[in-house]
Amino acid sequence: MGHHVIAKFRCLSITTKYDGHIIAELKPVQQKGANPKENAEFWSYTPSGECSLVFNQEATPDKTPLVIQVGSYYYINMESEEGVDDSLRWKLDSYSRNSEGGGEVYLSGSLNYAHGNRPRGFLNGYIKMSLEPKAKGAIEAFNRPGSKWKVTIKFAEPSDAEP
Repeated sequence: MGHHVIAKFRCLSITTKYDGHIIAELKPVQQKGANPKENAEFWSYTPSGECSLVFNQEATPDKTPLVIQVGSYYYINMESEEGVDDSLRWKLDSYSRNSEGGGEVYLSGSLNYAHGNRPRGFLNGYIKMSLEPKAKGAIEAFNRPGSKWKVTIKFAEPSDAEP
């Protein structure tokens, strides 16, 4: 069975480009906000990082609506899998450990499609996270650069109007 890691991020901006691409920028939660106890727990494991997701339209690859809103919070579920469908690939590109026992991971994802036939939904993105030494389970999970991952993004809670 593969590893499972959950991070909690907040959407800080959404940009619509001239070509129809929608880019959502997310950052790990801080020790405050609508759910300060849970946010502090997530922050203590993943205090920094970034996530960028590019969509052709605001829909997930299976065409179910994914309305990402600025200020709202999202769980990013990452599961290592060897049998992941190659049309939607997430890969652990790099992993590094620091002298304190923590580390940094970088996952990238992309949807394979024929040129000129751009699908609806997710096209590509990346997740970069620093991990504190106490995140031992996540550090163990991310120890195989090149491994395949299934990544899903789920709504956690609405914006709390906090900057």
